[in-house]
Amino acid sequence: MSHRVRARARAHVRGGGFTLIELLVALTLLGLLSVGLFGGLRFGTRAWEVGDARATALAEIEAVQGLLRRQIAQAMSPTVRGGGRSLSPSSTFEGEAERLRFVSLVPARAVVGGLYQIELAIVDGPRGRRLDFVWRLYRPDEPDPLEGLDGETETATGGRRVLLEGLEGAEFAYYGLEDGARVARWHDTWDGRMGLPRLIALKATFEDAPGGLAWPELVVHPRLARGEEPF
Repeated sequence: MSHRVRARARAHVRGGGFTLIELLVALTLLGLLSVGLFGGLRFGTRAWEVGDARATALAEIEAVQGLLRRQIAQAMSPTVRGGGRSLSPSSTFEGEAERLRFVSLVPARAVVGGLYQIELAIVDGPRGRRLDFVWRLYRPDEPDPLEGLDGETETATGGRRVLLEGLEGAEFAYYGLEDGARVARWHDTWDGRMGLPRLIALKATFEDAPGGLAWPELVVHPRLARGEEPF
């Protein structure tokens, strides 16, 4: 066999496959490509999860604010009479920095219709501070109709539910005219004997909100608040 024929045969053998070096280079490139694709997939999945958690938290905040707006806007100070004279009902409105009690129309979760004593309380919980919603059918003759409603319980005429968890801080504020005052201002507390405040606000911050989610300040005007002077 001539030299030219042998050279052609070797060239034919090399053209029919890959060398070891070429195979190693191809495997290395394929590995790098796989790592890049897997990293991008993980990043996309985590971004989706964060976005989904933020959307869920935002929907929860909107639902809670809607509930609070409805109940606070319907707050009232019922007058109880008996034997031709006015009776002093058990605290129909008590406003504190971390607790708000008032009488309002039936909550959405209640079964029996009528007026209800409602309490919004900021308390300590297993996941930081939290906002509790407590309700019970209003009975003026009971000294404390909300006493004994501990834990998440629910009956036909009352119950307790956790509205928000993981709070870093929260507080109520009350805007109105004190007795004898000529200018309305914000207060940390409000005595129900002065009637209803003109505005009730709730500020809150979260310890670890997804995506830096914030609580929009809630300001509600009770419809039966005394006085309609310009703010």
